[in-house]
Amino acid sequence: MSEESFIFKLVKAIEKRWGCICWASRNSNSSGSNKWWDICIDDWELYASEEYKKWIKEWRDKANGIGLLFCYCNPSEEKLLKLSEEGNLIMNIEE
Repeated sequence: MSEESFIFKLVKAIEKRWGCICWASRNSNSSGSNKWWDICIDDWELYASEEYKKWIKEWRDKANGIGLLFCYCNPSEEKLLKLSEEGNLIMNIEE
């Protein structure tokens, strides 16, 4: 399974399990030597809950070396559009 497929599966699992908005984007340090995925949700109470922290630990264990950084973030249309235009957005869009 490719990294992108794994991340999309994770995004979908978060939305299905927790009922929040979730998206992911690739990130790195300024030199590009360290790379990871920001996995963002729009629900602060969920993000801070012990149940969610335990659940995401299970996904980190499944990641096989893929860097994951779980974040709380308010999804602004401008930010999501910018990530999309850069080709750096994984989001579950169902019609």
